[in-house]
Amino acid sequence: MTSTIRKISTPRAAGALALFLTLCVPRAEAALFDQSASAARLEAAFIMNFVKFTEWSAPEDMSLVVCVIGDARVGAAVIDALRTTPNGSRVQVRQLADQPSTPDCHVAFIAGSQVGRARSMLDALRGRPILTVSDGAGFLQAGGMIELFVEGGRLRFAVNLDAVEQAHVRLSSHVLGLAKIVHGAHAQ
Repeated sequence: MTSTIRKISTPRAAGALALFLTLCVPRAEAALFDQSASAARLEAAFIMNFVKFTEWSAPEDMSLVVCVIGDARVGAAVIDALRTTPNGSRVQVRQLADQPSTPDCHVAFIAGSQVGRARSMLDALRGRPILTVSDGAGFLQAGGMIELFVEGGRLRFAVNLDAVEQAHVRLSSHVLGLAKIVHGAHAQ
């Protein structure tokens, strides 16, 4: 039996969206809120919000698995972010040196240093309900779903809707409303 997991109630979604918007402030302003803010922590916060605003079809008792490929700093930051999530979070983090050998990840963060090999990693994951995220330039053109980038001093993200649809995951309209939308390799 399968069901959709990761649905969020309206008050909780509003609070999470407010946090998500806060993360879009310029990096200098974000540093004022937390002097130890780093790129890895900001990326981890974005990843955790993507988890909150994505729906997968999976068994109800299954924990969500975030795989971090090639960047131990982001993996550690995601683990740290999980310590502050509300009770009942069922998220595991796996730090991998290379591409996942099994399709048990729900989110695969592929570090920018691995983008040169991203196409082969994405080919191995294609068609599976795995949300792929990277901070590497050209990730969307390689077939990735979400690419983090800095624009005007702010951490932003672009979403390749074609890749998301092919993976059969659903991103909330709240996320899509904040994203730069891309179809294939063409930005809109």
